[in-house]
Amino acid sequence: MILSCPDCSTRFAIDADKLGPDGRRVKCGKCAHVWFESAPELTADEAEDRVLRVTPLEPEEQSRIPVRNLPALQREKKARSAKTGWIVSVVLLIAVLAVLWWGREPIARTFPQMQAVYDAVNISAIPHPVDQR
Repeated sequence: MILSCPDCSTRFAIDADKLGPDGRRVKCGKCAHVWFESAPELTADEAEDRVLRVTPLEPEEQSRIPVRNLPALQREKKARSAKTGWIVSVVLLIAVLAVLWWGREPIARTFPQMQAVYDAVNISAIPHPVDQR
């Protein structure tokens, strides 16, 4: 069942059984307005099987309903955004390490301070020339 706050017109989806047979007081979660909401009247068929029947809203009425106020109608969040973030992070880390490895000589010649960093991890930044015989 969809309730609408008479004060701010915010709409909420609730279970009709929560209202009880006599209705109850309801408090808006957005503006804190309190009002009495009576239980929906049941036809003879509905009273027998106690199944809540849902009528879809018209398309123009649906577009006016903010989805964030209807928890029963929320769409699933995409779980792959975190996975994509981790993959991008790993690829960037590998790219940085590759540049630091294969570009170590030009980096060490341009920035002499980097020579100490390469020495700290026991990597020869400027390779010694190999004797060719």
